[in-house]
Amino acid sequence: MEGNVPESVSAPVPGRGEVSPVVIADPPEFLSILVWSPSPVVATARVLDGWRHIHQYLTSYKGLLFYTEAGDELPLGNHVDVVVARRIHVMSTFYPS
Repeated sequence: MEGNVPESVSAPVPGRGEVSPVVIADPPEFLSILVWSPSPVVATARVLDGWRHIHQYLTSYKGLLFYTEAGDELPLGNHVDVVVARRIHVMSTFYPS
């Protein structure tokens, strides 16, 4: 372990390797994934991208992680539990600019 990062934070999840693949979805497809789940949880963040704000969204469904971003806030619905984050990091190798 390097630095002062706790081992529980820096260690990979057993059996999953060091990177969990993320499925990049367009906003309409992301919203349809939320309908499939009886009690979805979505992490959201509003970040500055250059001169504009973007809204980031991350959820999981059947073991897969789904990510999307939009210029305007998405209508998640009342059945969604929302976790507000400062930022959602998706590796650039998975999400080309």
